[in-house]
Amino acid sequence: MDTRVENRRQEFYKKTDFKTINTQMFPTPQKEGEGENRDPMIITSPEKPRGKRGNPLQEINYGPSHYQFRNIFTSVPVQRASPLPVLSWADSDELWKSMVNKESVYHRNSNYMDRHVDLQPRMRSILIDWIMEVCEVYSLHRETFYLAVDYIDRYLNKTTDIHKTRLQLVGVTALFIAAKLEEIYPPKLADFAYVTDGACTDDEILSQELIMLTALWSLSPITAVSWLNVYLQTAHAAYASTPNQSSFFLPQYPQETFVHISQLLDLCMLDIESLEFSSGLLAASALYHFSSRELATQVSGYHFKDIAACVHWMAPFAITVRDNGLQPLKQFKRVQDSDAHNIQTHTNNIDTLVSWYRMFIRVHAEVTTCQSPTEIGGFMTPPKSGQKQPAPI
Repeated sequence: MDTRVENRRQEFYKKTDFKTINTQMFPTPQKEGEGENRDPMIITSPEKPRGKRGNPLQEINYGPSHYQFRNIFTSVPVQRASPLPVLSWADSDELWKSMVNKESVYHRNSNYMDRHVDLQPRMRSILIDWIMEVCEVYSLHRETFYLAVDYIDRYLNKTTDIHKTRLQLVGVTALFIAAKLEEIYPPKLADFAYVTDGACTDDEILSQELIMLTALWSLSPITAVSWLNVYLQTAHAAYASTPNQSSFFLPQYPQETFVHISQLLDLCMLDIESLEFSSGLLAASALYHFSSRELATQVSGYHFKDIAACVHWMAPFAITVRDNGLQPLKQFKRVQDSDAHNIQTHTNNIDTLVSWYRMFIRVHAEVTTCQSPTEIGGFMTPPKSGQKQPAPI
């Protein structure tokens, strides 16, 4: 690795306030001056009433619907000032504005299970965990994994009554599409059929690909790991003693930092309620748990009130990651060391999610008498304790 890059990374470590959490108590959402009565744990949102089922013969709904627009009104749009440094190859403000606007185009909906009688959130968790494992086996990039998850969620939001026996076909097809877009040398179609152990054939994947592409059309969202990369690069540029515009193209942050924060994001992706928050919010909140309130807001353009609800929701996941230990940076055959942190890994996330659920129930019982979190004007706050138990895994 270039010694200059390594020196800049070491300088970045010293000048930022990233914390290692494998031997110390995990940072909690409560910080000095943020309110003494705030509940440090997240309580998930109330159970939504299950709506009427759609026509099972009408697989794709091309017109506007209650479900398509529900998420738009549950999140208040926020103004985000550009934290990007001055760039010679683009207008920083215009680039940032374009990235932020994309999140309103690729809106997320955590309630799409209402449209599918045969599906449960647990099935989604198992599917995504399996896709994560396939990505590691074939050394696929994190961006490929996150794109596949986005395609799955948006496709299921546009369809009705997908049977559980077809869910794996939807998942492997989403990964097939994402790999062709993101990977230089994607696995062959036969490889994707092979990993399903005979559940999906080549022809079925190709047919499902056409259906999904027709339903989705737009295939280039800014994922949570893409935002994380931008945030860490921006942090490096802000703290570097000699900023270099050309260095913004290549990672200047410590690879281990990216891997550790991605581990938290990976776990959060298994929970369907992560769709309550935009990808930018998820990345900023994960960064908060590994650094500080000041750094997370500085490099994301958010005010703390914008990320507070997501930070609180993510807290039990962060504690679980701490208790289960941070994964080391893995090396892969035929992958350059400088790109190793971008390869998706799988670390028994379903078991970790079960640990999170058990911990959540224990903490939930301890805080039922605590005062609810301070309400933040104009932002959806977590409900009071006792309103909902998370669905069993």
